[in-house]
Amino acid sequence: MRDSVLNSNTKFDYGAFLSLETKLKRKQQTGDKVPTIFKFQFTHSGTYVFHDSVDKTKLMVVQVMDEREVC
Repeated sequence: MRDSVLNSNTKFDYGAFLSLETKLKRKQQTGDKVPTIFKFQFTHSGTYVFHDSVDKTKLMVVQVMDEREVC
């Protein structure tokens, strides 16, 4: 959700997630039902909001803390 007011890193590169979306759409079109594993390592602290591409009411908020921060 690039436009979410909760996102704190305005320079976040969504490229990996856009590539994943393209890959999953291609798999769906070809009927490929083999599970896909996706991993991503956040390298900058901040808040990142994502939604399900099919059901935009399903949200995931990721809070990445700097190593000097305390939860």
